[in-house]
Amino acid sequence: MDADLPAGAVAVAGWEPGLRLMTDNLVENAARHGRNGDDGPVAIRVAVEPPSAGAGPRLLVDDDGPGVAEADRDRIFEPFARAGRVGGRPGSGLGLALVAQQARHHGADVEVTRSPLGGARFVVAFPAPASGPQSTSRTARA
Repeated sequence: MDADLPAGAVAVAGWEPGLRLMTDNLVENAARHGRNGDDGPVAIRVAVEPPSAGAGPRLLVDDDGPGVAEADRDRIFEPFARAGRVGGRPGSGLGLALVAQQARHHGADVEVTRSPLGGARFVVAFPAPASGPQSTSRTARA
């Protein structure tokens, strides 16, 4: 797993168990739907824009699987929805619905796009912090 993490702390106001649930579900989903199944590569990045940009931190989770068809991109965040390609893979279709729920509770937006790894990229965009220092990013290998 590769992680690109900010050098300093990134503050996101919220309920820690909900933030953890959202992050865990995104990472587990990426690992499960990568090319190699549960042991596929997952890239995690926390992007922080300069304060002048007015954007909040973003969590990006990428996998190298088949991705999510454009027609399914909104639907996969609904409870019990599963993309047609998952076939016999385990899951209830609740993980991404919980991600979307927790994003909303934290004032964030979540979307899925195409990953540079070839699969899916999930982006959680948090609101800009009211005040405080912003960090630059560094790369870490986990």
